[in-house]
Amino acid sequence: MSKIILNVEGMHCAACSAAVERALSKIDGVENASVNLTANNALINFDESKTTVEAMITAINNAGFSGSLPQAKEKEETLKKDIKKSKRAALKLFFSVLFGIPLFYVAMGHMLGLPLPEAVSPSANPFGNALCQLLLCIPVLLSGFDIFKNAVKSAFHKNVNMDTLVFMGSFASFAYSLFSLSKIVGGANEYVHQLYFDSAGMIITFILIGRYLESSSKKKTNAAVDKLFDLSPKTALLIVNGNEKEVSSDSLRAGDIVAVKSGMSIPVDGTVIEGICTVNESMLTGESLPVEKSSGSHVYGGTVNNNGYIRFRVDASLSESAPAKIAEYINEAQSTKAPIALLANKIASVFVPAVMLIALIASGLWLLSGESFTFALKIFVCVLVIACPCSLGLATPTAITVSMGAGASKGILIKNGEALQRLEKIDTVVFDKTGTITKGKPQVNEFTVFEGFESKDVINKFYAAEIKSEHPLAKAIIEYCEISATEKINCSEFKTLTGLGIECVINGTNVVCGSYKLMKQISAETESGNAFFEKTSSSGKTAIFMSINGKLAAAASIADSVRENCREIISEIKNLGIETAIITGDNEKTALGIASEVGIDKVYADLMPEEKLSIVSKLRSEGKIVAMVGDGINDAPSLTAADVGIAIGSGTDIAIDCADIVLIRSDLTGIPAALKLSRSTMKIIKQNLFWAFAYNCICIPVAAGILHIFGGPLLNPMIAAAAMSLSSVTVVSNSLRLRKEKNK
Repeated sequence: MSKIILNVEGMHCAACSAAVERALSKIDGVENASVNLTANNALINFDESKTTVEAMITAINNAGFSGSLPQAKEKEETLKKDIKKSKRAALKLFFSVLFGIPLFYVAMGHMLGLPLPEAVSPSANPFGNALCQLLLCIPVLLSGFDIFKNAVKSAFHKNVNMDTLVFMGSFASFAYSLFSLSKIVGGANEYVHQLYFDSAGMIITFILIGRYLESSSKKKTNAAVDKLFDLSPKTALLIVNGNEKEVSSDSLRAGDIVAVKSGMSIPVDGTVIEGICTVNESMLTGESLPVEKSSGSHVYGGTVNNNGYIRFRVDASLSESAPAKIAEYINEAQSTKAPIALLANKIASVFVPAVMLIALIASGLWLLSGESFTFALKIFVCVLVIACPCSLGLATPTAITVSMGAGASKGILIKNGEALQRLEKIDTVVFDKTGTITKGKPQVNEFTVFEGFESKDVINKFYAAEIKSEHPLAKAIIEYCEISATEKINCSEFKTLTGLGIECVINGTNVVCGSYKLMKQISAETESGNAFFEKTSSSGKTAIFMSINGKLAAAASIADSVRENCREIISEIKNLGIETAIITGDNEKTALGIASEVGIDKVYADLMPEEKLSIVSKLRSEGKIVAMVGDGINDAPSLTAADVGIAIGSGTDIAIDCADIVLIRSDLTGIPAALKLSRSTMKIIKQNLFWAFAYNCICIPVAAGILHIFGGPLLNPMIAAAAMSLSSVTVVSNSLRLRKEKNK
C-alpha cells in the first residue's frame, strides 16, 4: 500500500473537502482519502497495482477542483501564492466595505432616524433611492464574484455548499429588488419598501471578511513550517584533503566529513568520528540538559554544539535531516487530521435544494390557481428571502467569535472554530514534560557540603569557578550560589575538561567541578559522594560535584522544577472525566518522578519527535480524542497530529504556530478553562442551529402562502426580511451569553 499527498485548490468549506473525499474514494484501489481544508491537500492511501496518481488528479479535477503533485520548489511557490491570495482577499474586502457601508446607510438610514439627502430619500425620491442602492450594490456583488462562480461550478458538479447558500440568498434579494425597481420606474412608488439590495450586499461583505481571515491564517501556517528549515545553518565546514572548507549546507551528501566548532550549529544528521563535545538537543528532545557526544555518537541537524570540537560523517542530506523530517511529519499530520464537517454544511446539503423546490412548487401552484405572475413571484421571493441562510450561517461563527473573546480575556488564544468543536469531545490530554509540566529551567534542588569543609568557603569557590563556565548547568549553580556567596573572588588558570567539567585555581587552591566520573578520575570519590550520586541518579536528576585540592568538597543535585499549582490543575482536568499522560524525550525515572508528583498516571518516556507522534497517533487509533500540550519544536508534529494542539505561550514559535490553542500567559489553568469554554460553546451552537432551523420550518410554509389559503394574510417580502433579521438577532443574542464565561 502506497501513500501520497496531493495539492487540492478551490476548496472553501467542509462540503468542498467532503466532495473531494467522495470523488477519491470512488476510485478502485484507493483505500482511504483524508482531505485537509486548511492545508489544501489530500493524503491518500492507495494500491499502485490498481490505480495511478494521474487517475486521482483527474478525479479531483472532475469534481470541480484542481489537483496537482507538490513541486520541488513548493515552499517558495506556496508562500508567493498565499501572499497573492491574501492581497486579493484584502482588496475584495476593501471594495465590499467601501460600497457596502453607504449602501446600508441609504437603505436603512431612514428607519434608524438618520438624515438622508432628498435626492436619495425613499419618501421624497423613491426612484433616486432605488437607483442609488443598485449602483452601490453592484460593486459589492462584483467583489464576491468568485462566490457566485464557485456556486455555479459546484452546481454543475452536483455539489451543494455554503457558496450555494450565499448565492441563493443574495441572488433572490437582488433579483426581487430589480423587479421592485422596475415597478418604481412604472410609477408604483410603494415598491421602494420592497428593496433588498442591502441584504444582498451585506451577505457578500460578511462572507468576504471570513475569506480574508482564512487567507491570512493559511499564510501564517505555511510560514510556521518554513521556519523549520531555518534551524539548520546555511553553511558548513567540509573537510577536503584534511582542510576545512566552507560550503553550502544543502550541498552536503552522505559520506562527507564535516567539522563543527564550539557554538556552531550542526548542519545535517551524522555520526561523530573524532572529538568530544556537549550538544544542546532541546529543539529535538525538548530537554534542557546537554548531551555528551563522542566517537560513534549520532548528531542531528539543527542542534547546537555548546563546547568542544568534533568531526562527523554525514548520514543524510539537508532535505533528510531532523528539521526537514519534522516539517514532513507536520505536513502529514495536517493531512491526516479528520475534517470537521460543520453542521450548517450538513443541513445545507438537504436544506438548499428543499427550499428552492418549495419556492418553485408554491409559486407554480398559485399560478395554476389563477393568481397573477406578480403574486406568484412574490411567493417565490418570500420563500427564498425568509429562508436566507443568515441565521443558519451565523449560528456557528457568532458563538465561536464570542467564545474566542471570552477565551482571550483568560489568556487563551483559540485559533479556529474547529479546535473548539474538537475540544468539547476530548477524553485524553497528553502533556510534554519539559517546559510544560515543568518550567524548562534547571535549578539546584539539593546542595551538600561534605565533612571537613566550611559552607561559605565552598559556595564562594563554587560560584567563582562556575561563573566562567559556558555549560548550561553552570547557570543553575551560579543562580544558587550567588544568593549566599559572601565574597566575589576570581579564579585563574581556568580550563574546560570537555565532556567532564572544569578546572581552575582559586586563592592558591586547585578546584575541580564536574561529573562524578571526573571525581573518580582524580581519585576524589568518597562513600558520601557515592551515596549522593546513586540517590540523584536513581531519581533521574543530574549531580555536579566539586573538589578542593583533590578532596570531595560539595555536590549539587540539579533538576527541572514543576510549575505552580500543577497538581491542582491536573486534578481539575481529571474531574472533567479526562485521562492524562506525560510524553517526553527525558529518561523514564525522571518522567515517573514528575508524573507521581503532579498526579499523572501514564508515562511515555525516552522518545524522539517521530516517536511522540507515533504515541499520539496510536492513542487516536484506539478511539481516544486527544489533546496534546507542548512547547518545543520537537512537539510540533504531535501538536499538529492531535485532535487539538495546545501550546504554552512561552514556547517556541513553531510550536505556537502549529497549535490550535495557545496559552498566552503560559499558565496551565488555561487548559481546564478552555475545556469548559468549549463545552459551553458547543451547547450554544447547537441551540443556535436548532432555532435557526426551527425558524425556517415554521416560516417557510407561511411564506409559501399556507395561511392565505384559509383566508389569512399573505406574507409581505418586507415582513419576511424583518423576520429573517429577527432570527439573526436571536442567534447573535444567544451567542453573547458566552461572554459570561470570562467571569467564571
